[in-house]
Amino acid sequence: MTPFLHPGAGSDAPSFEGLLYDAWRRAPVKTVVADAGFDSEANHRIARLDMNVRSIIPPLIGRQSKSGSPPRGRYRRLMHHRFARHADRRLYVQRWQSETVNSMTKRNLGSSLRARTSERREREMLLRAITHNVMI
Repeated sequence: MTPFLHPGAGSDAPSFEGLLYDAWRRAPVKTVVADAGFDSEANHRIARLDMNVRSIIPPLIGRQSKSGSPPRGRYRRLMHHRFARHADRRLYVQRWQSETVNSMTKRNLGSSLRARTSERREREMLLRAITHNVMI
C-alpha cells in the first residue's frame, strides 16, 4: 500500500502531493481536477509552483466568513472567483465520469474490502478493477 493511502475516515488533503506526483511520473499532467476534500492552499502551491500543473479545486473547506469575503490564500481566492463565474465548469464537471465508475464499482462489487493486509488490499482492488472492466 502506498504511504499516501490510508484506510478509514480522514481528510484527503494530505494525500494530494503523493497522488499528483505518482500521476505526474507516469504521464505528462497539465491540469489536475480534484474535489473539495483536497482543498488547501498548500496543495495549490504544490501543483502550481512545484510541479507547474494547473489545479482546479473548489474552495469549500473551512468556515465561511459572515461578510462572504473570499478565502485569504492566493490560489484559494483565485478558485473562489473562477468558480463564482463558472470559468472552470467545463473541466470540473468531467469529474462525473470517475465518480460514476466509483459508484458502479461500489454498487456492483460492494464497498468494503475483505483483505486485511495492505498488499492483499491492493491485489483485491486490482481484481475489482479488472472485474469491473470485464462486466462493462
